[in-house]
Amino acid sequence: MKIKVADNQKATGTRKRAASVKHKQPPLNTDVLESLIGFHVRRAMAELRRSYYRHAGDGKIRPGLASLLRLVASNHGASQVQLSKALHIDKATLVALIDSAESAGWLKRQRSNIDRRYHEVIITPAGEKVVAQLAVQTIRNEKKFRSRFTEQELTMLIEYLQRIYRK
Repeated sequence: MKIKVADNQKATGTRKRAASVKHKQPPLNTDVLESLIGFHVRRAMAELRRSYYRHAGDGKIRPGLASLLRLVASNHGASQVQLSKALHIDKATLVALIDSAESAGWLKRQRSNIDRRYHEVIITPAGEKVVAQLAVQTIRNEKKFRSRFTEQELTMLIEYLQRIYRK
């Protein structure tokens, strides 16, 4: 028994020394990344995602699924093709999101009465309740980031970001 305690104390001491060495390391020089748009967009996106998971959808609804639900709720009977284009995601990713929402009882697909080649995506009453909750949670979460900018700065920020992905 004494040997085990001594070994445990040794291991604990080693961990403490390793932790203290880690804190003495100089910070990394990130100058090589600081001028890259993608670096800053990725960092901002990572922070927005972390905050979203903490404050919206009870940490269970991914931002992509939340966007799909809100878009379908606002566009009754939209086709899968339209949704894919609006969300800028490929059809396979969209189908996986719809499958997930359909399994949860939030969305349903039906053949279009206008063009039988397409499926329309419809929000269910259960989905409408989820969308209402997500809207409140998302707005509350976004407020903390939006408060860091003036209205004019927000408009400019969105315009600048759109320049990256619009052709």
